[in-house]
Amino acid sequence: MPIFTPVPVPEPTPTPVPEPVTVPETHDYSGKGNGYTGSFYVDGFVIFHVQVDQASNAPLDVYFQSSDGMGGSYPLIEDRTGSYHADVCIGTADMPDYHAGKGSWYIEPGNYHLKITATGEWSVDVIHPSGKGRVLPQTFKGSTDAVYSLGMWNVDNTSVKFELSYSGAGHVAVYLWSWDGYGYIMASTETRAVFIDPDLDGVTSRTMTFGGNVPDENFGPWYHPPEGVYYLAIVADDANYTVKVS
Repeated sequence: MPIFTPVPVPEPTPTPVPEPVTVPETHDYSGKGNGYTGSFYVDGFVIFHVQVDQASNAPLDVYFQSSDGMGGSYPLIEDRTGSYHADVCIGTADMPDYHAGKGSWYIEPGNYHLKITATGEWSVDVIHPSGKGRVLPQTFKGSTDAVYSLGMWNVDNTSVKFELSYSGAGHVAVYLWSWDGYGYIMASTETRAVFIDPDLDGVTSRTMTFGGNVPDENFGPWYHPPEGVYYLAIVADDANYTVKVS
């Protein structure tokens, strides 16, 4: 009599569960003429995508203001004219203040809004960024304000080189921001900036190395967390720039 050996039934292959994708939290506002956005909570680094359509000679100012009555008013876009389509940023920690030459602001976490001085239609997307962002090396080019993600960076162990070149008669400033809201001014054509050797007066290019075994005192006072997502912010008014990061 034949003996039948049972054949084991294979276990079904489990369907892989995709990792959740973190989507930046956003708030969208719009209006026309002078006005305010709604209130939003800020704790860390935040990006503002600002779009304004108006006559070329119309004034434009955008201020970041406390909605709790506990803070001040901080310029994001100041003394501009005409239409504007670009990104600006701020953080609830040490903020470089080249506008007033005071060194830095300390901005407490809390509820904030934007005050907008304009004549045309405007919209503002408030973005709380997340994720790893870009992979280096990268080259960034532009002629107006912008915010770029540099991705994850262990500042204590890895050095990164920034090569800046620019042309034009206007103003250029380069900032490095950490994910938790600390900002550092790396270079600026504003001679009133009070940080160590930031001036671009009389030159059209500059190479800077940051992180790794480079002492922080070479770059002025700046706290940084050991690892996290970093951002490069450019302020450019009537100037063209190229920044190579490697």
